[in-house]
Amino acid sequence: IPFTQININRKFRPFGETLTILKSISIIKSYVKLQSIDIIMPRSIFPLIPVLFLKNKMDVKVIFDADGLLLDEKVEFNGWSNNSLKYRLLRFIEKKGLVNSNAIITRTQEAKNILIDRAKGKLISENIFIVSNGRDPNIFYPSDKFFRHKLGISHSEKILIYVGSVGKQYGLNEMILFYKMIKKPKRFIILTNEVDIALEILKINSLKNDDIILKSIFPSEVPKYLQIADLALSFRIPSFSMKAVSPIKLGEYLLCGLPVISTANIGNTEEIIVSEKCGYILKDFSEKEFIRAINWYDNFNSSVKELHNIGLKHFSLQKTVNEYYSALNHLNK
Repeated sequence: IPFTQININRKFRPFGETLTILKSISIIKSYVKLQSIDIIMPRSIFPLIPVLFLKNKMDVKVIFDADGLLLDEKVEFNGWSNNSLKYRLLRFIEKKGLVNSNAIITRTQEAKNILIDRAKGKLISENIFIVSNGRDPNIFYPSDKFFRHKLGISHSEKILIYVGSVGKQYGLNEMILFYKMIKKPKRFIILTNEVDIALEILKINSLKNDDIILKSIFPSEVPKYLQIADLALSFRIPSFSMKAVSPIKLGEYLLCGLPVISTANIGNTEEIIVSEKCGYILKDFSEKEFIRAINWYDNFNSSVKELHNIGLKHFSLQKTVNEYYSALNHLNK
């Protein structure tokens, strides 16, 4: 599988990004011809722009991977105005992508419903495919906890873990408050590339370095940390855009045999956790709700193997492959 990278010019925003998009049109056109490509799959809105320019000029079919509700997320968590020219222009492009693509991919049923509504009757349900965020069970699987010794953690300590970004929508502050309420000996492992932001949040919450293990690591190292944990946290701040997300880490947690405490109204997370009884869904971030979640965990008795099997059912790589195949095969009809 050949791979070609096109660098994005991020200087003098937004002119650098606009220049990249214009340059990409000719690069993609040449690349499609050179590699004899007949399907293009832009992921999200910015890559969609050059593809829309090319669709009617070349003999190609387009699958728009509308991963989440990017623009709504920008408004809710990044300070964008939904009245700004940039926002309205990109919403227009998003709609063009929805009605002009041969198929659409999204992550949740709620996202599918929203996209159909936005297309104003120009998009049919049969053209939209829900594809899960599958993970490789040969990489994410339960294992013994020998790695605890290297980290200086005793077997009597309960390990909570969170892996991922720590921006506003990810609720690290709320996770720390939850962690502080657990009375028994415990540690909190936070694996993120945004260490500086996490340190500021820890400082605000008066957490000492001895209380937590905060690291930025290579993705290949993540499984060994998950394998020594006892409980995974997957908090998100509920909002409109969060209905369309499917947290990748949920699959990794379950495949490694971890029960999960998460939040309501986040994609299909609640549906999976409630139906499979593999975690606890927080109704809010109140002290009373945290106590209920802790009591739930104290009485939780599903085995690591059972949790791993739930992960295989919903997040195996093969399941995702089959879902992509359905979407691609649809183009032959």
